[in-house]
Amino acid sequence: IRGYGNMDVTIVDAAARTVLERWPNASGVGENSRTGTFVDGFFYQREWDGPLMRTDVGTGVTTSTGVTPSEAHAATDADPLTGRIYIGPYTPTGTTFQVFDSRTNTLTTLASAPVAVSNHSTIVVK
Repeated sequence: IRGYGNMDVTIVDAAARTVLERWPNASGVGENSRTGTFVDGFFYQREWDGPLMRTDVGTGVTTSTGVTPSEAHAATDADPLTGRIYIGPYTPTGTTFQVFDSRTNTLTTLASAPVAVSNHSTIVVK
């Protein structure tokens, strides 16, 4: 769970209904930042238009990937088998879909959406 207004990460055991770990991080995140994805032991999030940040859920250490998607206010979802994080657009174009490979730390632009994606949309990997 991403913290409200910052990059806190809380790890919850949903079946046991208990908090396993909480990693506080005061780095501000506007609530219009929809990025938040877990893959390969890291929780990925970002400020509105900043680089993807990754928090090691075992240690709580947050570091920058150094990679900034071209769209801001982007939604994300991960494919746990490949470690890829798919990034849905919003602004400035609303049509630029990208994928971040967490295992190689690379960003690739995919085919553009045929119409612009609206505010507060989400993306789901199937």
